Amino acid sequence: MMYKTNTLSNGLKIAYENIPYARSVSAGVWVLSGSRYEKISGMSHFIEHMFFKGTKTKTAKEIAQSMDSTGGQLNAFTTREYTCFYAHTVADKLAASFEILSDMLLNSKLSSEDIELEKRVVIEEIAMYEDSPEDLTFDLLLNNAWKDQPLGRNIAGTKESVASFTREDILEHINGFYVPEKMLISVAGLINEDEVLSLSNQYFGKMEKRVPLITENKKPIFNAGSHRAKKDIEQANIAFGFESFDMQSEKKYPLAVMNYMFGGGMSSRLFQSIREKEGLAYSIYSSVESYKDAGMFSIYAGLNRENLEKTRDLIKKEIDLLLKEGISDEELYRSKEQIKGSIILGHESVGSKMNTIGKGLILLGKVQSEEEIISKIDEVNLKDVQNVIEEIFASGRFFEEIVTGQ
Repeated sequence: MMYKTNTLSNGLKIAYENIPYARSVSAGVWVLSGSRYEKISGMSHFIEHMFFKGTKTKTAKEIAQSMDSTGGQLNAFTTREYTCFYAHTVADKLAASFEILSDMLLNSKLSSEDIELEKRVVIEEIAMYEDSPEDLTFDLLLNNAWKDQPLGRNIAGTKESVASFTREDILEHINGFYVPEKMLISVAGLINEDEVLSLSNQYFGKMEKRVPLITENKKPIFNAGSHRAKKDIEQANIAFGFESFDMQSEKKYPLAVMNYMFGGGMSSRLFQSIREKEGLAYSIYSSVESYKDAGMFSIYAGLNRENLEKTRDLIKKEIDLLLKEGISDEELYRSKEQIKGSIILGHESVGSKMNTIGKGLILLGKVQSEEEIISKIDEVNLKDVQNVIEEIFASGRFFEEIVTGQ
């Protein structure tokens, strides 16, 4: 990856990569503000919403129309560790992206009326997630596996926490987290380096250099156990969570290989055994979540309640078989090729490039190139995978979350 970096006089870092074959450009403003750093649960996500509600010069409708007139897309997302606001346009509309993004982040009016209206919207969003059995199952899994710890909080917060927000709470969070030292601008696509630096300085160079609000962020402790929840749904949902590796660990490469062959694709063991052979579940897969200082390997199945116990037993049987026999040479080869292909295809998008640069720099201060990652995957051998299998499964420590109907 041939990205470059620069830093404005106020401490705001700019990272950019020119992609000569592209015809578009993606620009993102990244903020080290996520649900694990909050004083009041859901604040980062709520502020993301509020920045679309209007500025001192534009209404919410005019913000949308400004981006529509470029033919581009404007959006944002919040995670447990960061928030990103981004615009994707044709290459010659980059200045419009900077103008709109800076106006939203630096000139948002945050009126009390808009805050009260948006509370209702976000509370409805929370209800929507709670009505999605799969989303609810994963939220509860993380809540309980990292119980009473910031990493276990729901990104959107709770209905009660959102209802409690005041304008003063919101301003306090913005003043403490939206500071140049804890922010980053990431740009990828058909760009001119001088233009990127000029636009960055023009639209973000006047940001006040403030002392960031520091929140203590201890390494989370993983809890083993089980929890059942009742919901007015037809299906049963089960998820197993196992303590895994943080995003800086070299073990993430053999873990990726293991994940793909175990439950990450249609040819995986879990999919073939539980869905294709036994017909027990419509949805069955494994996945990996990696954070700056923690990680979770999870297995999820959505199924009829009558198949719950049999599916639990089969999942545990597949884990035992994995521990006992490991994976084959053919599975190792197939998984590695699939992962490498996904990396190459993913990096062809300017949006994906912008995301890779932004996430790497805002969390770790570094970005791995596509070539480096592929090389690391190529180096994975059977022993590496077996070591990861034993580290995750051999202790027998996991958290089991089950959500069923009333």
